[in-house]
Amino acid sequence: MQLDLTTAFAFIACILSVGALVFRSGGQAQAQKSFETYSTKIDTDRQKWREDFEKSVEQRFGAVNGAVTLCREQVHDVREDLARNYLTKSEVKEIELRVSNSQDRILDHLDKIDTRLNEMQTRVLEAINKATSRG
Repeated sequence: MQLDLTTAFAFIACILSVGALVFRSGGQAQAQKSFETYSTKIDTDRQKWREDFEKSVEQRFGAVNGAVTLCREQVHDVREDLARNYLTKSEVKEIELRVSNSQDRILDHLDKIDTRLNEMQTRVLEAINKATSRG
């Protein structure tokens, strides 16, 4: 009987081992399936994040390009405005030269007027001296 019990225990142990292997392989299959599902979800999330990031970068790049274009247009407008409304260095130098020449002529005329006034003053004083000395 003891042999039969040992055989029975061995047989039961064998059945339990096979059952455990089947259960474990089923668990492994479930774990593998869960891992693949999780992996697919992560890959999908990464792909979505990458696409969103690329869209964001494209939008920002578009905004920067738009701002650069606007700045270039504004610089062009400012340059045109300067060209229309302001003088160049050569024009400023020409005007300064004319002003300087005009100032020189004005000073010459003032010197002539001063000389004439001095001459007239001298004549008037001489005339007054003659008139008072006769009298």
